[in-house]
Amino acid sequence: MWLFVCLQVTSLLGLILCVVQVNANFEKFQQRVAKQPVLTFNSESIIQHVTTKHNYSVILLLTSDEKTKEAPCPICPPITKEFEAAAQAYFDQLYYAGGVTGKEFLSRPVFFAKCHIRDGMDFAMKVQLQAIPKIYHLPPRTEAGQFDASSLIEMPSLTEDIESAALASWVSRTAGVKFTISPPWYRAPLYFSTLALAAYVAFRTALPALWRKRKSPFVWFTLSMGVYAFSMAGIVFNAINKPMMYYRHPQSGQTFYFYPQSRTQFVIEGYIMAVLLGLGAVSWVGFSYWVPRAKTSSQQTLTGVMLMVVFVGTFISIMNIFKLKHSYYPLW
Repeated sequence: MWLFVCLQVTSLLGLILCVVQVNANFEKFQQRVAKQPVLTFNSESIIQHVTTKHNYSVILLLTSDEKTKEAPCPICPPITKEFEAAAQAYFDQLYYAGGVTGKEFLSRPVFFAKCHIRDGMDFAMKVQLQAIPKIYHLPPRTEAGQFDASSLIEMPSLTEDIESAALASWVSRTAGVKFTISPPWYRAPLYFSTLALAAYVAFRTALPALWRKRKSPFVWFTLSMGVYAFSMAGIVFNAINKPMMYYRHPQSGQTFYFYPQSRTQFVIEGYIMAVLLGLGAVSWVGFSYWVPRAKTSSQQTLTGVMLMVVFVGTFISIMNIFKLKHSYYPLW
């Protein structure tokens, strides 16, 4: 009888301590975000949060920097900046609804946190992290239990949602909160103006010229190579994933136009590859089109040499870019 009573009392005390700890963490987070919108976590705090009962969500960013020997990450600083901008915008929107003590926030609380990879190695091993940066949604948990990586919601294709507006949309969907960031006012007018200009040039200049030379095989070859370069260079990838235009190092000021890994790319990288692929294809086929049409042997030689120089130059450039993005390839 006494043993049963002791067990019941112990269970009740454990439940009370758990509730007190959850409330203490929640109140501590409320106080922190009043000063800084993004909390700082480490492996211990993340694992403790995931395995304990809580009624609030945490949007977690695993990040790094260029100087970290364990995992250097050139795109982490700008993504961290966008993440912090999204967190600031979220709490700014809550300001007129009572802030972190208002009814809107308390009905579905969401906090933003970041963890440097050097402080989150244990958590990274548990989720079998393969690349950074990564953003996770740590959802509310109704009861305490063991660590379960499947309960975490990972943001897919982080590079496609690098802007704070896209991040806000993802947080709104996964956490079930009202959170939107409007794009700059000039984006829509600039987009439609560009489309109108392109349509004008196409219908007044390009299309009539193509129609007059519609029987020329080189015209259709050029169009085919344009489609090929557009596809193979990653322009479609840019349109779908919306990566960064390029990266500029905040300390040194050095600009990077090529992402040093194969899993993603910068926007300008796709444009450069499209130009190189197009030049290489045109120069290669030009041997059989332009060289025979040269009037003299000297012109044929000059045309052939120029086409060869263009082809070799573009081929070497493409191979160097391939080596940069695939440094692990066995042929190097």
